[in-house]
Amino acid sequence: MRTLAILCILGMLSPNLLLAGKYRQAAYLTNLYFANKLQQESGFVQPDKVFNKLKASDKDVGAFLVLNLVVEKGEHQLEVDILDRDGTLFDKLKFDPVLASQDDWVYTATGQFGGELPTGGIFFKIYDSHDGGAKEVIGTFRLMTAEW
Repeated sequence: MRTLAILCILGMLSPNLLLAGKYRQAAYLTNLYFANKLQQESGFVQPDKVFNKLKASDKDVGAFLVLNLVVEKGEHQLEVDILDRDGTLFDKLKFDPVLASQDDWVYTATGQFGGELPTGGIFFKIYDSHDGGAKEVIGTFRLMTAEW
């Protein structure tokens, strides 16, 4: 009876154990933030001022996007599509390929964007291509934009 109970529990858990590998990614975002300018201190990228909204419709507005990632061993090609609230692409960030020498390799990518941003928020869709494979979405984020 005890053996049967254990087998039943394992049977119930096994689909979830099998699916765990299905959702594995080659890259994970651990943090993302927006800054007005960046500095380097002791080999690390540091923001001057971090914010969560930008002025819309101002051609002089600019910001840095900072992505902190943990990646698997191999070559990674990161891209970011910047979309308006209707999903229309209006800017794109493409980064140089990154070669991770081991699994769980920590990496920081930075890119700059700006100009006349649309009102109602902008969306950042982040992609990774691992070792020349298909481009996969590893995260989507929103930044508020408004006129003031």
